[in-house]
Amino acid sequence: MAKPDDQQKLISFRVEEGFLQKFEALKERFSVGGKKITTSDLARSLLEGAQVQHGEFGELLGNQVESIKCIQQLAQTRQPLRKAQWEFVSFLVHRAYQSHRRQMVQGRYFKAALQAFATWRRLLERQGLAAQSDDYFLSNLRRTDATDLLGRIDELLDTMPELVWASQAEFGTRNLNVALRDGIQALNALDLNDELAPFLADLIPVAIRSVFMQTKQPLHEAEQSYLSPHIKPIESERYSLSVLCSGSSLTAALSLSTHRSIHPVNSFMQFQDLGQILEEVTSENPSTHSETYWLAGPPVTGGAGYYLRYLGHQMDFSAAEFEELRGLFRLARRQPDLIAALAKMSAIYGDI
Repeated sequence: MAKPDDQQKLISFRVEEGFLQKFEALKERFSVGGKKITTSDLARSLLEGAQVQHGEFGELLGNQVESIKCIQQLAQTRQPLRKAQWEFVSFLVHRAYQSHRRQMVQGRYFKAALQAFATWRRLLERQGLAAQSDDYFLSNLRRTDATDLLGRIDELLDTMPELVWASQAEFGTRNLNVALRDGIQALNALDLNDELAPFLADLIPVAIRSVFMQTKQPLHEAEQSYLSPHIKPIESERYSLSVLCSGSSLTAALSLSTHRSIHPVNSFMQFQDLGQILEEVTSENPSTHSETYWLAGPPVTGGAGYYLRYLGHQMDFSAAEFEELRGLFRLARRQPDLIAALAKMSAIYGDI
């Protein structure tokens, strides 16, 4: 227990820049609800506990680009991760959902995080290790008919939609982060890898996106080449989508004959934004927005049409035109050559 203020002594010392960056990284690691732990409380905790995993986590977060590159390579070559690396991945995943600016996220990635958390919980049970109260973990999950932790997770997994609310993913992935931060010290590292490895392929894209959101730089730089594989144009009755993927760049031109215009898509991130907001608007969610677009359906527009706004320019679509546009992007996501191009971009910019 800390002594009263009048009995405490002040310690002051200078540190080099690298150590300070690691220390600030640890303050972020232990933040709760956006409020960072104080410098004095963290220093006291580290001195009293002197846990090696804390220091290694600070090194990973202090150089997050190289750290996630290393983890990506380990996953590709099926090599095990260290405990601190597992915690680092869980931290990045949670941070990605905290920082995400669209209303919804893809269910497949959130599903992997829930599966990894449930697997950790079952591993503790099999090894007879005590876990903290389930009340905290339950409070971070959407309510279902089940009242026990693993039962609720199973119900969420069984009913996982293609898109989920970003806030639901933010709270749900907090469980994985806390579990891998505080609940793996007594576990064997190889046992942990054996259990969690099946979910790593769907955790890494979100972790990479987390790093990109902070650095604004692609994970890998690749030069553009005129020899890049050709992507067949995607066409519907009135619309077409031409995509070019070269190096670390993906751009597209959306031809809209109904509007006698060509809409430019200038990056992979913009392509993802447009494709996803077309799916987000439903009768239950009549409007949505991203960093680039704003889209509203009939309940908001007051008519039978849809309005798409981009950089101050607004286009209106009839219900039939909107369904055709949405169908065009659905068709694009099923085209093999574009699937390969999007997978390449996800390895560079992540996904969420």
